[in-house]
Amino acid sequence: MAKVREWKASYYVETKRVWVYGSLFINPRFICFTEESEASNRINFKVYFGEFLEIKKETTTVFYSALTVRTKDKKHWFSSLQSRTNTFNVLEHFWKEALFSTSSESPSNPSVSPGGQELLNLLNDSATVLSTSARAIERQGKQIDHACQTMNKLHNDLGVAETLIHSLGAWVNQWNLETPNIYINVPETTDDIAKTEFPIIYANGRKSKKEPGAAVLSNHKLEIFNAERQAIFEFELKRVNEIVIHTPWEMTINRASIGQPDCHVIIMSARLVQLLSRLEVAIGSKMIFEDPPEGVSKALNRHRSDDELTNSLQVDGEYKISSKGLKTVSDREAAEMTQILQDMKSMALGIQNEQTRQLGQLDCLSDSLDKANERVRKDAKNIIKLL
Repeated sequence: MAKVREWKASYYVETKRVWVYGSLFINPRFICFTEESEASNRINFKVYFGEFLEIKKETTTVFYSALTVRTKDKKHWFSSLQSRTNTFNVLEHFWKEALFSTSSESPSNPSVSPGGQELLNLLNDSATVLSTSARAIERQGKQIDHACQTMNKLHNDLGVAETLIHSLGAWVNQWNLETPNIYINVPETTDDIAKTEFPIIYANGRKSKKEPGAAVLSNHKLEIFNAERQAIFEFELKRVNEIVIHTPWEMTINRASIGQPDCHVIIMSARLVQLLSRLEVAIGSKMIFEDPPEGVSKALNRHRSDDELTNSLQVDGEYKISSKGLKTVSDREAAEMTQILQDMKSMALGIQNEQTRQLGQLDCLSDSLDKANERVRKDAKNIIKLL
């Protein structure tokens, strides 16, 4: 049975009015509590995320901190947790992701509707066209930057030529003449166009508090934002030392820099496999698997979808829910459409920013070209006078 995380905890048995001690662990689809007892009637139960109505931090009658999970017909009390806040954040993250999960459909007979499949095909085609346009705009931006750099060199050469021309008609002690300094600011690297965002739980080290946030991955860097959309960490992919994958839902990013403290950021996410499949393209050689479950590495290399990988990891025979009928658009198709639209939105925003930057560069290039033509005409007149 795949475990995301396990904690020591106590559970309140309402029928006996006692607290029992055991282990609480989380699976991508449910939570489970097992009592530390050898008795045949020990407490052992599961609560699926689909049954959750509320997760809440509360206190018991004797003022101990507790965590409650409310379902339709019962309220579960958990206490004696090492960190109630960390446990709450992890449970809340996987509960929210389960709301949009497609694992409730049978993997052997997924719900596919003709209308939904047609919409998916249209969205995939649109995403492909948008991605092609983004790459074309990125190449265009590089060409504009190259033209600006060439114009900078041209102005430098004109400055040297003007100095020589004026020197020919001046005294020997008048060599140091001021020449106009015209320069176009060309950034070393253009902004990334394609960006993808993933909901995560992050912590700076094992003992730090786990907080909800988001990971934004672009072509050259990975940014970690908190719930208030403030940038907490920024990793240039080429400067990351290694990424250690502990489970299909947890990894650690390690970065060591000379003269700076080492950085170890732990990331947990129900959609970590999708993030890893994109990271592997950029820094696959720096990814280290810690005894991965069977099929994880192969799945990443074949770029399988998150649904396929999750289905291959669930080996406990828990998939028993079948679709009762076809919908106009199934939950699985709706979730896939949502992800495609989110990626297209991020890409479109990147294209808009890149176009704005390129228009500014073109204006600077046009002004610089006019100034260069004027300088060439003046230099030509001066040369004619000298002749």
